[in-house]
Amino acid sequence: MIDVALKDGGWAAQGPPEPGKGSGAHSCVSYTGCSSGHPTRWRAFDGDHTPSPKDNGQPTTRDPREVWGFFTQL
Repeated sequence: MIDVALKDGGWAAQGPPEPGKGSGAHSCVSYTGCSSGHPTRWRAFDGDHTPSPKDNGQPTTRDPREVWGFFTQL
């Protein structure tokens, strides 16, 4: 999915790190070369798809921080 978005958007490919299978962790990468006002951030997660995903061993979800950080850059 990210490969199609990169090609269509003309963004610089960065080969984002993927979390290890069974890790229950996430990884994030911010792409460069996006047009002004259109930041692109890719998040990959190896775990259950729930409304509030948590990395293994973490008591809370990371989503509010991630989403707020994305919105405040707009």
